[in-house]
Amino acid sequence: MKEIKGVDDTKKKVTPSEYRYLCNKIGNTYGISPKTANIVIGELIRKGGSAKGTPQHFGIEIKCPEEGSTCTVEKRAGPVERALTFVSKGKSLKDLAITLAETIIKIGIARQEANPNIDMSGDLAKHLDRRLKSRNDEPLTRTERVGAASYAQDLNNLNEFSGF
Repeated sequence: MKEIKGVDDTKKKVTPSEYRYLCNKIGNTYGISPKTANIVIGELIRKGGSAKGTPQHFGIEIKCPEEGSTCTVEKRAGPVERALTFVSKGKSLKDLAITLAETIIKIGIARQEANPNIDMSGDLAKHLDRRLKSRNDEPLTRTERVGAASYAQDLNNLNEFSGF
């Protein structure tokens, strides 16, 4: 079993009211429901959108069942970062990712268990698997791959719920 050690979370947390505002703002901007905005923000983060090296044009396409619309929500210089900066007075997308890390991982594990064909791997899964392969170690399990995420590195209880 692989061991990942967490550290005390000293990052700025995004409050629930700031997050609700963000979901409403994204929803209004893109013509999607706040519930769909919540999903797209989680997917944007899970796929690496909160990492500094992610290209400016990185985005997630989503269809909103409530509104019947399809849109692409982009990472940088888009409404997500502008709304977050406005509402939270300087908190970043990375701060949001750290705040939502446990929720994103738990949802990813649940979705993956419900549908074995879906891949909910975190943004570090491929990198960690390559490193393990080079050492002739066992690859990450599907559950471990979900928790292999840059935004989750500081979770103290990551080992408990993601199988590390």
